[in-house]
Amino acid sequence: MTFGLFVRFCKAIGVALVGILIAIVAGNIVAREFFSYAVVWANEVAVVLFVWIAFVGAGVSFAENARIRFTYLIEKLPARQFAFMELLVSVVGAVLIGGFLVTGAYVAWGHRNQTFASVQVSQLWQWASVPIGTFIALVGWIRHGHWSLNSSSARSDTKLAGT
Repeated sequence: MTFGLFVRFCKAIGVALVGILIAIVAGNIVAREFFSYAVVWANEVAVVLFVWIAFVGAGVSFAENARIRFTYLIEKLPARQFAFMELLVSVVGAVLIGGFLVTGAYVAWGHRNQTFASVQVSQLWQWASVPIGTFIALVGWIRHGHWSLNSSSARSDTKLAGT
């Protein structure tokens, strides 16, 4: 399975999760307002789905290089300094995302024995979204980063990315 195929799979999962989230929230509203019955587990499941959508969605946006960048000042730099700044951003970003991946895995593992209040399911299901989404983001960051001081490729790649 290629990384591109994996990203498309994550997008499809994200679409399905959004649909499920809407159905659960809408169903709970209808049950509460029209039948005076609240689905006890609906809020916790909705939060878990929202967290998965957010982290996997962020990972997909990094994997597709679809994040917003503010490059007005950096584009004014001479070619060599521009390339250095691109390299610096790539390295610092990879270190920060890598740190978030390790921290997210640590927190997820720490919550493995805790359960939700209304559903006796491990909170690992919610917290696992952090390292999984962050891993997708890290791979995407590495794939789209500028890893050399070659000023011509860094400047042309930034222009193509849609700054």
